[in-house]
Amino acid sequence: MERNAYTELIDAMSNLLDSAFPGGEHVSRRVEFLEAFEGALASQSRKSKVEEGSPIRITLLGRCSISGVENVVDERSWKTQKSMLLFAFLASRVNRPVPDSLLTGTFWPDSDEERARSSLRNALHQIRTALAPVTGGSEIVERNRRSRTVTLTMPCVLDTDLFEASVREATELYAQDRPGDALEQLRSAMPLCGGEFLEGFLDEWVLSLREHYNELHLRALHLLARCHLAMGDAAAAEQVARFAVTLDNYREDLHADLIQALTAQERRGEALRHYREMVDTFETEMGVVPSSLHDIYDALLAEGPERMSSALQGTGAWSRTSDRSRTVAGRTSARRAVVQRVAS
Repeated sequence: MERNAYTELIDAMSNLLDSAFPGGEHVSRRVEFLEAFEGALASQSRKSKVEEGSPIRITLLGRCSISGVENVVDERSWKTQKSMLLFAFLASRVNRPVPDSLLTGTFWPDSDEERARSSLRNALHQIRTALAPVTGGSEIVERNRRSRTVTLTMPCVLDTDLFEASVREATELYAQDRPGDALEQLRSAMPLCGGEFLEGFLDEWVLSLREHYNELHLRALHLLARCHLAMGDAAAAEQVARFAVTLDNYREDLHADLIQALTAQERRGEALRHYREMVDTFETEMGVVPSSLHDIYDALLAEGPERMSSALQGTGAWSRTSDRSRTVAGRTSARRAVVQRVAS
């Protein structure tokens, strides 16, 4: 509501009160009504500014920050780290009631129930205080004492949600044989991933979500490399794949992207050397080599990039329990001997 609208309403209320209390009677009562009325309008204005204006942006990938229209709340703004982490926990479940017992068990596991609930109340007060510069003082945390739940109700946009939605959309576009559109979607998504989830913190729930978003980041990089290859830009695919394997050196899909990118640039010798190094790493560190890597090797050595492109479609993230992994035996040793001859 604009300020001139406030003035008109205040004037109208003043006229009504003058009529109700003529001749200057009950002046203090009239002033009291006016002050209460103006205060209520100002409070509603702050609430409307949060609800109807640009949504508050919450960054959890990297360092935690909350950005409003004019102000930013970063990690230095919090009285305690625990209150900031509690806010991040609630933000990851925004608009969903979270049981008090889950919050106290997560953040104050060693305290008795009464002390833990007191600590929760204090931390929620700290959240309201810390976020006042971006919320305008409006209520953003809802306590339901009957159900004993806490709900973060602020209108917001989380970088984690945006990143997840973008990768999902890009995956669907790529499956529809639209690599160009998928590539654009991924290019807009990648700047969102400014670091690991709540970088620097080692709480158990943080590590669990960090693993999820790290995996999502790797999947996005794999898809980005595939899109570049589909668009005929093998050099860009190589750059993405080389970066991806520095983040996780035990993923067959990322190594497969790099091998295909090198092969597409007619650098078969380098592709074979990378295969040899990769097999050595898997054999030395894990004792097994995913069978799909043998398939890639067969395609690379025997029939070239066209057959290899088909073989690459079956690659995925490596795991110890994968039924596609096999013990490295004589077949691997024989392959290594051939690779050494061809690559040298």
